[in-house]
Amino acid sequence: MPPEPTIYQGRESLAPLYDLAFDPAFVASWRLVATRANRQLAAANYLRRPGETTWRPFKIDVLRVEAGVIAEITTFDADLLPTFGLPPRLT
Repeated sequence: MPPEPTIYQGRESLAPLYDLAFDPAFVASWRLVATRANRQLAAANYLRRPGETTWRPFKIDVLRVEAGVIAEITTFDADLLPTFGLPPRLT
């Protein structure tokens, strides 16, 4: 189950990604469901595009936290959601 191959380093490199992710023309809303992976905090990400009524699985982010700060986020494909006992969609 390899993680996504893209690497971003530092907050500045993530800014364009977040601008796109939260652009109202791109998505209506996100829902995150807390979970754990390899004893680390993780979040299953679901998104609902404009005009849709359900949130569809998008990805799973595994967080490495050091000294109370997110030090690393490793992203995996949403195909892993069933492994975590997570629903295929949110309503």
